[in-house]
Amino acid sequence: MNKKPHNLQPHAKMLLSSLRSMGYTDETAIADIIDNSISSGASEIQIYFDWEKRRIIIADNGNGMSSEELLKAMEIGSADPAVMRASEDLGRFGMGMKTASFSIGKSLYVITRKNANISNAEWDLDYVADNDEWEVLIHPTESINEEIESVSELVDFKSWDQGTIIIL
Repeated sequence: MNKKPHNLQPHAKMLLSSLRSMGYTDETAIADIIDNSISSGASEIQIYFDWEKRRIIIADNGNGMSSEELLKAMEIGSADPAVMRASEDLGRFGMGMKTASFSIGKSLYVITRKNANISNAEWDLDYVADNDEWEVLIHPTESINEEIESVSELVDFKSWDQGTIIIL
């Protein structure tokens, strides 16, 4: 009997909604995100709870990411658990930053600098729900600069040669 494959790609809206309830507490979610900063070689990690704008900002001076590296990091399930990792790297499946962030809020906005180049990407779960597409949003340069300016009182990102800001 010949087997015929049939592609069953999950609906983005339903799967991402399910990932929001993976059992994180706020503390373990933030710890999972901080683990990424540690894995990226950060010597400084800053966490801010901006109650006025209803957001959490986690910034580090780690290695940063190129736009290609950032898009890979934003993929759901972006890491092969069978690949050997450094002992200090707690990531296994490439889902921690996303599932941890989704458990806290509906937006994961990442701005990162590497080799003087700034990149960004955002998972906006309302956008995904409206469009049911596996798409991240890339903000224009002016928008990135405005966002960096909006956190500049809290994070000295402009003075870092490299690093990442995560806004939930």
